[in-house]
Amino acid sequence: MRVREPESVHEHIDALQQQVSELKKSVDQTRRETTQQLTARLEQVRALRSHIEAATDDAVQAADQSQNPWQAMRADLAAKMRDLRPYRAKAGRSQGRCRR
Repeated sequence: MRVREPESVHEHIDALQQQVSELKKSVDQTRRETTQQLTARLEQVRALRSHIEAATDDAVQAADQSQNPWQAMRADLAAKMRDLRPYRAKAGRSQGRCRR
């Protein structure tokens, strides 16, 4: 029996070593898959980010184009109002004199 005990201990150690080896392989495989998954996710995020940046640029450009006509109209109106100030001042003086 004593002869068999060392053999069973060796067999048990061999079995444990095999299990440890299999666990290491499994962990390495899981680590690689996780790295691959993270890499794929990062690529997706980068692609999404570039699409968002392009859409933002397009939206800003469209907003600028829609604002420009309004800004031009406002500038024209402000210039016309400045041109009319002397006439408004004269009209106000003449109206004030007529009412008295």
